[in-house]
Order: sequence, then structure tokens, then C-alpha cells
Amino acid sequence: MTVTRASSPLSSRRRTNASQPRIALLDGFELRWGDEAIELPKPAQRLLVFLVFHERALLRSHVAGSLWPDASQSHAAASLCCTSASVSA
Repeated sequence: MTVTRASSPLSSRRRTNASQPRIALLDGFELRWGDEAIELPKPAQRLLVFLVFHERALLRSHVAGSLWPDASQSHAAASLCCTSASVSA
């Protein structure tokens, strides 16, 4: 997954394959796949951005605890499960 920033001077130099997803973070979250904008709920946006910036495999418990720090471990795990399902749907 490629992360691009809308006002970055380098973004015009990098040519992204239209078949790859792009996430823009300035001026709000925007996920595009080619020319198509993809709408996601806020929790799914947070999950994608979290994973993109870590760029490596993470334990589910770490991701859940990081995204839902005030929730119990079981509630955070359930929230991650629901959020993951909304991204893959």
C-alpha cells in the first residue's frame, strides 16, 4: 500500500500504479483505488493508517490495545475484529 500526501512536492514525481490503493492524509483521510474513492468508517480509517505506518507484522493484541487503549482487552479485541471485517467487506 502506498501512502501519498496531497501537498507533497515529491508526490508529483512518484507515479503510482492505478491498480494499487493510495491513502492521502492531509486535509482528511482519503482512500483511492485507481480513480475510485473508497469510503470507510472512522475506525477502519484509523486501523489502515496504523498498519501502513508500522509497515510490519504486528500482534493483534498490540494493534487492539493501541487503537482502543481505554477498553478492556476483550472489548479491544472484539472492536478490532469488527473493524477488520468492515475493511475486508
